[in-house]
Amino acid sequence: MWQRPRELSKSSAGRRIATARVCRRFPEVFAGVARGELQLSVLCELGKYLNSENATALFEACRGKSYELSLEILAARFPKPDVRDSIRRLPVRAANFTPDIAQDSSLLDRESRKHIGWAKCVRDRNTGGSDVVPPAQRRHGVKGD
Repeated sequence: MWQRPRELSKSSAGRRIATARVCRRFPEVFAGVARGELQLSVLCELGKYLNSENATALFEACRGKSYELSLEILAARFPKPDVRDSIRRLPVRAANFTPDIAQDSSLLDRESRKHIGWAKCVRDRNTGGSDVVPPAQRRHGVKGD
């Protein structure tokens, strides 16, 4: 009787392929996989670090351990170098910076033009510029700060 092949996700298939490669390089690990002592995901991670000198020690260290604990064991045995510090200078903006879109008001709808107008009024008032009154004060007689 024909059976439908087992459909695996790409990650599951990748883990099985990586495990098969480890088992082909180190046939003694087959028994541990068959008994459930080594998980597929653990063997995938071990495959990155295994060689003929450390294989037996790594298999023993990770036997029966969870994936997370095995990652900790690998991190302790194979530490990665620290990330280099990097500092960069930020670009300097002009004090009176106005976006280009605010200069070309044909690109803005009516509501956006009102907000830009409000921002210009507040900027002028805070920097001691012109005596332009913000729209809300003009319309509703509200006193500014």
